Order: sequence, then C-alpha cells, then structure tokens
Amino acid sequence: MNIRQIAFNTCTPDDVGDGPSIQQLLTDFDQGRRNFRRISLPVADLHNADLRHHEAILDGQNLSQIDLAQSRLIRTSWRRTILVEADFNQALLWCANFNEATAIRTNFNRTMAVRSQFRQADLHGASFVYADLRLADFSNADLSKTNLDGADLRYANLSGANLAGANLSQVRLDGADLTGADLYRTRMQHTMFDRTCLKNVNLAGTAFVAFDLDQASELFKPSLTP
Repeated sequence: MNIRQIAFNTCTPDDVGDGPSIQQLLTDFDQGRRNFRRISLPVADLHNADLRHHEAILDGQNLSQIDLAQSRLIRTSWRRTILVEADFNQALLWCANFNEATAIRTNFNRTMAVRSQFRQADLHGASFVYADLRLADFSNADLSKTNLDGADLRYANLSGANLAGANLSQVRLDGADLTGADLYRTRMQHTMFDRTCLKNVNLAGTAFVAFDLDQASELFKPSLTP
C-alpha cells in the first residue's frame, strides 16, 4: 500500500490542530518533504503504510494508539514521540530512531527493527514477541515488564537498561551487552547466551528455567543481592 492509500479513519481536523491538513501531509510526502514536527494524529490508522522511500521525521509528536501494523518505515525518526499503545505489529522498522520516545504498552510484536535506536526510551509494558532486534540500541531504556518472548537481540546494546519484571524467555542474547542492566525478577526460560556481556547485572529474584550461562562473557559478574 502506498502513502495515498493510508486511511486516517479516526482523525478529524481537531486532531491535527494548527498543523498541516491530511491532504497537505500526503502532498508533502509525495514531494519528498519529510519533516512533520507539528503533526498530531492520535488514534490514526496507517495500517500497512509504505514509507520506505521517505525517511520521515516525526519527532516529538503525539501518536498515541496509532495503527502502523505491517507498515514499512525504514529510517523513520520518532525521537521523543509519544506512542502510547501504538501498534507496530509486523512493521518494518530498520534503522529507526526511537530515542527518548514514550512507547508504553506499545505493540512491537514480530517487527523487524534491526539497528534501530531506543536509547532512554520509555517502553514499560511494551511487547516485542518474536521481534527482530539485532544490533538495536536499548541503552538506559525502560523495558520493565516488557514481553520479549522469542525476540532476537543478538549484538544489541542493553547496557543500563531497566528490564525488571520482563519476560526474556527464548530470547537470543548472543553477543549482546547488558552491562549494568537491571534484570530484577525477570523470567528466563531457554534464554540463549553466547559471548554475552553481563557485567554488574542485577539478577535478584530472577526465575531461571533451562538456563545455561556457560558461554556468557568472561565479564559476567552479576549481582544476586536479594
């Protein structure tokens, strides 16, 4: 689906405020203009949108509950954007910038977000089930109570991340950096570690099931303080 087939089903002129109209938004995309700093489209429906060639900048916008399922959004910037309960299910998000975004309870299930950045993002309660997050940067992000079941986090940067209460079952963490991460009361069932850096990690209260750290990094120095 191309940009002109996007359906803004629940967006009204009041939702947009003093920003560009929907028609102007489409025109700007067609003309290659990519910076939409005043757009506010809460609850908008961009399901299956194709923005692969636009590298849109949507920094600082309120896009809560927006539907972007199965969309293609390569190199899109969402820095400091509010994406509470947004739906990115099965979206293509390669090299996206979610730094400092607020994506509480957001659906990232089965997304492809290779090399995407989530530094200092608030992802509390978000779901990344079977997401492809290889080489992604989650440094100092809030991933507390997230569901990462089956996610691929090989070579990801999770240093300083808050993963308290998260589900890390079947997650691949080969080559990942979890230096200083908080894994308090996380669930780890068949979690895979190979050359993973776990220096100064807090594992207090963590539930281990079929868990093997034999291949973890020599820097593995977890804190198990109750």
